[in-house]
Amino acid sequence: MENLLWASQLSKTEKLPVLEKTSVKLNFLRVFLRLCKEVKVIDVNKYIKWQETVDEIGRQLGGWIRSTKER
Repeated sequence: MENLLWASQLSKTEKLPVLEKTSVKLNFLRVFLRLCKEVKVIDVNKYIKWQETVDEIGRQLGGWIRSTKER
C-alpha cells in the first residue's frame, strides 16, 4: 500500500490517478485471495479475516477517491 502513502503527498490533480491505480491493485488482491482460498493455500477463517480487512481498505479508498473527485 505504498501508493497510499505516496498519494497523501501529492497535489489533488496528481492524486486521483494514483488512487485509482491503487484501487485496481486492491481488486487484484481480492481475486488473489479468492484463488488462495479455492486452492486451499489459506483456510476459510483466514480468508474471511483478510477479506474483511481488504473490504475496509476498499471502503476507505473509495471515500478518498470520491472526496478527491469532488474537490
